[in-house]
Amino acid sequence: MTEEPVIRAIRAIGLRMRETMEAYLYGQNHAETEAEIMRLATEATEVSGYHDHIFQKCNVIRSHASDLHRPRKHKTSVREIMVPIDQLENWAPDDAVHHV
Repeated sequence: MTEEPVIRAIRAIGLRMRETMEAYLYGQNHAETEAEIMRLATEATEVSGYHDHIFQKCNVIRSHASDLHRPRKHKTSVREIMVPIDQLENWAPDDAVHHV
């Protein structure tokens, strides 16, 4: 079972990711945004103790963050990155599927 402080930390990281993406939409440089999102994804993975669900969500986030600088993929990346960020912000480990 995941401890409450870990759950709160993951949710806080999700909120910081959302704030970073909102700053990006209001003109923050894509390289700064990508670097911060990558850093936060690594932090979430480590804080969770490499929980499978968080690890998978963070890999999706990293994948889309790396496309932010590509004009043809920009809109899709922004839209697609918000889904796992929402899931981190509202993470309830009992609802998550655990794989062995």
